[in-house]
Amino acid sequence: MSTLLEQAREVAAYRAQVADNKAQWKEITDAQDAEHLGFRQGKALLEKQLAIAESDLRAAAVAEWQLDTTQSKLLMPGITIRENKVPVFDLEFANKWALEHRVALKLDEVAYRKLVMIGQAPGTVEIEHTAAIAQDLDAVLAKVTA
Repeated sequence: MSTLLEQAREVAAYRAQVADNKAQWKEITDAQDAEHLGFRQGKALLEKQLAIAESDLRAAAVAEWQLDTTQSKLLMPGITIRENKVPVFDLEFANKWALEHRVALKLDEVAYRKLVMIGQAPGTVEIEHTAAIAQDLDAVLAKVTA
C-alpha cells in the first residue's frame, strides 16, 4: 500500500508541476502577444492594403486591355490577361433539373458547374477576363526599368 501511496504522491507532484508550467507558459505567451500586438496589427493592415492594390491593378489592367485594339494578352512584363470560362445558370432551375434527372437529392453546385462546362446540363459558358500579376513582380519590374 505504501508503494501505491508513494506513486500517487509522485503523480500529484508532477501534476502540480505541469500546472505551474502551463501557468508560466501562459504568462510568457500573453506577454509576447502584448509585445507584438502592434506588429500583428500592422501586418494585417499591410496585407489588406496589398489585397486592395492588387485588386485595383487587376481591374485597371482588364479595363486597359478592353480598350486596346490589338487585344494582346501581355499588357506589360509581369501583367497578363487570362480568359476564364465561367458557367452561368439559374440556381433554382438547376436545382429542379438535378432533381428531375435524379442526379442528386439536392444540387451539388460544383458538379453542376462542371456539367454546364461540358454541355451536359442547362446553362451557358461565358468568357471572363482577369489580370494575372507575376509573383516576382518586383524582379520583373527591375528588369524593365533597368
